[in-house]
Amino acid sequence: MWDRYRHDLQRALRTSTGREIGLLFANYEAEREFGTTSLTKSTLQDSLKALRTRGDVQQFRAALEAQEGLSVYLSNLERRYLLLRKRIAILWGIFLLFRQYQFVEEFLNVILLEGGKSSAALRQRMVSHSYCMLYADITLEEEGKYVRVRLSDKGKEMAFEIIEEIQDQALQVKTKIEVARGFMDERALNLPAYESFLDGIEGELRESIRSAQSMLYGEDDPDSRREMREILPEPDDDFLKLIEALPDYDGLEIDEDAYRTEEEILLHDKD
Repeated sequence: MWDRYRHDLQRALRTSTGREIGLLFANYEAEREFGTTSLTKSTLQDSLKALRTRGDVQQFRAALEAQEGLSVYLSNLERRYLLLRKRIAILWGIFLLFRQYQFVEEFLNVILLEGGKSSAALRQRMVSHSYCMLYADITLEEEGKYVRVRLSDKGKEMAFEIIEEIQDQALQVKTKIEVARGFMDERALNLPAYESFLDGIEGELRESIRSAQSMLYGEDDPDSRREMREILPEPDDDFLKLIEALPDYDGLEIDEDAYRTEEEILLHDKD
């Protein structure tokens, strides 16, 4: 069956244009970057015999040069994306720590309820040693009868700084992806391996942000968060602010000047 497929492919290549052959080579190189390709080098070499005119050769070279430039550009995009993933991983760790404070608060108050006469002294001792908890403050509520564990100002500041970095980096990644897609569309450069690579990055980004949002409240539904906002006892709830500060990837708006700058970078890589 493979011999028949190869024979049919070779016959089709004999009547192909220079651009079609160039696109075939471009797909081969794109697929090879990801370790899988259905073509062989020998089959591709045979196709070069169909390049009979100067125009065929120019079209062939143009398609291959476009793929080479795009390959370099996508390598830079991947490095940028890996840096963004590191920032998201750090935020995950911070959110996980913040989430634990809710359980710590409940645990401490259960202990204090069983403390009898020593409860008041224990509460004061916890407050005085709150600096021992990373990025948390311990205060007394309800006339000193209840311990409240909250995010410290330093913890909130750090989290919002990382979220801002994530938003900036996510926008840069999105811009690069759109430039890469536009480049392929304008040149009718159909490279499924690259399209799948870009789809994978965007899918992972959406899922990572959604998972980070759900980590704090266990809810990733915007309607559920709106209901939460209405019933929360404190209108300035820190967790909800952090959730709403996270960028919506699909809602990020690409700046036209940034897009043009990235286009120039891609064209430079191509040259």
